Amino acid sequence: LEQVRDMVAPLPSTVQAVQRYFASHGFFGFRLTGTGDMMHMRGKASAADAALNTEMRLWRNGKRSIWRSLLPYSLPASVGGLVDYISGI
Repeated sequence: LEQVRDMVAPLPSTVQAVQRYFASHGFFGFRLTGTGDMMHMRGKASAADAALNTEMRLWRNGKRSIWRSLLPYSLPASVGGLVDYISGI
């Protein structure tokens, strides 16, 4: 796993820049995967709306509910080039 991490993990400055951006919009609970190339975080739908320039909506079906984006997301150039993809929105 260490060899994979050495190949795919971003620079610490990249991780810090991405964390700072999302934290400034209300995200929290940042953690990296074991290989260091994926970041997990938590936040409210309103934080996703602001950080990703999108519109989150709550969908309900019986007892299940899920938040999903109605629009494609976008990031400002300052962090857009540092993020390969976003999932779970």
